[in-house]
Amino acid sequence: MSDEVAAQRFVEIPALMATCQGTEFEPGHVYEIKVPFPNPFGGAPIPADVTYSLATLDRTSRTATVEYRASYDSERLKDLGLDVAREFLPDRKPGAEEAAAIPAFRNDAADCTVNTETGWVQHMTYSKSFGIGDKSHSEKYDISVVWKQ
Repeated sequence: MSDEVAAQRFVEIPALMATCQGTEFEPGHVYEIKVPFPNPFGGAPIPADVTYSLATLDRTSRTATVEYRASYDSERLKDLGLDVAREFLPDRKPGAEEAAAIPAFRNDAADCTVNTETGWVQHMTYSKSFGIGDKSHSEKYDISVVWKQ
C-alpha cells in the first residue's frame, strides 16, 4: 500500500465529515465534480464522479442533510484489477475477451446531518461497496458526534 493511500485511509471518515460541514448548498441543486483518488498500488489515480446535494433542510430542528455520492471509473478499476492479476497470478492471466467481460465497481455514499447554526456534522452514515468479477465487499459506518462548548 502506498504512503498516500495509507494516509488517506487514516483520514477518510474525518475528511468526509469535514466535507459536509460548513458548506452552503442551494436546495435541489446537485453539485457534480470529477475527483482523482489515489491508486492503492501507486501509479495513475482512479477518477470518480462525485456529487453533493442538500437533501433536506429542517428549520425547526436546525438541521440539514447533505448527501455525498462517488462512483469510481469502472474501466480504470478493471485495469487495476487486471494489473494485480498479472502481477500476482502470472499463470492465470485473463484473455482480452475474458477481461472485457469482468465487471468492476466502487461506490461510496455519505449522508451527513449538519447543525445549520454551527455548520458542524452531528451524524453521518457512510457506506462503500466495491468488487471485481463475482467478488464484492461492502462497509458501513454510522457515526454520531456530540459537540460541547
